[in-house]
Amino acid sequence: MGKEIDAYTKKLSNVIHWGQQCTDLEAQAHWGRYLCVLISGFLEVAIAEICYQYVKNRAGINVTSFVTRTVQKTVYNPKLEAIKQLANRFNDDWGNNVDELLSDKQKAAIGNIIQNRHNIAHGRDSDLSFAKTCEYFNDVREAVRLLEDAFDNNFE
Repeated sequence: MGKEIDAYTKKLSNVIHWGQQCTDLEAQAHWGRYLCVLISGFLEVAIAEICYQYVKNRAGINVTSFVTRTVQKTVYNPKLEAIKQLANRFNDDWGNNVDELLSDKQKAAIGNIIQNRHNIAHGRDSDLSFAKTCEYFNDVREAVRLLEDAFDNNFE
């Protein structure tokens, strides 16, 4: 994984560790909601970084700069459909490839993290548990790894 993705993964692992140390279930639920927001941010950063590395290794600095700015605006709310649309901007087949690459569990984890983050950010209730959030993190992290490998290899 790229440097920025690794750093974010370590940060999330630390939050998980702190949440696991918490013995009060209500407080642990708050850690889970905090973790959910961070995982959403991780997904945004990871998708942008994957695209940046792809372009950086194939294009000049001006093109890389343009694509980086464009991608950063695009991945603000990285639902699965947005990730597929972004992949299609690189190649017309890649959106379908993303759909085939990720398991249903990984796709559901992405969707649940984004939806719960939205609910949390807007003050709505979320019944998301700390344990479930940790499970989603594992699925999202694996999805990011698969996407990074796929982009590195042109989805071949």
